[in-house]
Amino acid sequence: MNNKPGNMDQKDIKDKVVLNYIGTCPVCGKGRMLQGSAGWTCNHFKDWEDKCSFTIFGMYSGHVVTEEEAVSLITEGRTGVVDLMTKDGKPYRGFLKIEDDKVKVSGVTEYLDTECPACGGKVRKVKDGWACINTAVEKCKLFIPSTICSRHISPDEVRELLEKGRTEVLDGFVKKDGKTFSSCLVIEQDGSCRLDGRICRCPKCGGDVYAGSKGYNCSNFRNKDIRCDFVIWRNIHCHAVTVDEVRVLCGGGRTGLLDFKTQEGGSRARSMMLDDNYKVRLI
Repeated sequence: MNNKPGNMDQKDIKDKVVLNYIGTCPVCGKGRMLQGSAGWTCNHFKDWEDKCSFTIFGMYSGHVVTEEEAVSLITEGRTGVVDLMTKDGKPYRGFLKIEDDKVKVSGVTEYLDTECPACGGKVRKVKDGWACINTAVEKCKLFIPSTICSRHISPDEVRELLEKGRTEVLDGFVKKDGKTFSSCLVIEQDGSCRLDGRICRCPKCGGDVYAGSKGYNCSNFRNKDIRCDFVIWRNIHCHAVTVDEVRVLCGGGRTGLLDFKTQEGGSRARSMMLDDNYKVRLI
């Protein structure tokens, strides 16, 4: 045997190639599903007349298929509900199923557990957002787009909007000039929704307080005659200040006990109020 450097005998190879089979092919029942670079493919090939090419690809509609989901396909014929994406980049929910010896994508009708505030009907996912099921029968106008100003509105945010009438401050909206901004979603009595960053009146000058990316600012900040510098920062000692808390503060009240981080890294329950200079004070 030649033991010179660079030469290797078959006996010297200790590592064995382990093929990852995940189960029997659900289409032909003869081969086994073998994982490869493209996904999982049936390995049955007796001859050109007796072969199977059934494949579970690694991605469908933007969703990367896990091994657990591939096993579910070959044992149960479908996966659970997963997050998918349309060709134009819009998210939706659906599942994968085996149909006509191929893996196909099927959408699902999703309903929120929150009722329509306008008519009390169920709210379901539609192509471009969320709508009340009574849009045709009672002509309910409830519709919440899934994308507003280039920002995706999540199901949790839709739920918050329906339950409270408005969301907390949402970041990531994009103007036509490409600049980003923050705002709240507000729902009207007829079920339509709109962006509205106005929170309340400024206690210092009487202007409007709007939600910004870093703080709740007075609209008169750029007014040359007033130059109001009133602001309540959105994050104070690791506490995310809510819209309701801002309204309490601007109304002259003080909040209940809230958790704030200390310099030592711990937490301490304190309340917020505005001092005589309209600055937030922890008490």
